[in-house]
Amino acid sequence: MAGFNWFLIIIVVVLSVVILGACIYIMIEYQHPDDRNQAWFPKAVVLLSFWLAIALVLMFPLDVANKAACSSGISPSACTYTMPMRLLWQAGFI
Repeated sequence: MAGFNWFLIIIVVVLSVVILGACIYIMIEYQHPDDRNQAWFPKAVVLLSFWLAIALVLMFPLDVANKAACSSGISPSACTYTMPMRLLWQAGFI
């Protein structure tokens, strides 16, 4: 597994957890006091929506850094050690 850009992979995992924690904090901080321990499904939908919106914004610099991970002499289609950004973009927008 040598050759992968482990720095980008670690950054993606850590930022995903931090974003999820921030979304949970925002959800708890701004919920109405009468909604405590109720309406779990709508809260999960809003939490997923917050996370996805923030993650899609942060995918722009990730895409640029991922593209720069290949050397300039290799065509982008031949670079196999980068993250599958086309698949990630399609998953984010579906």
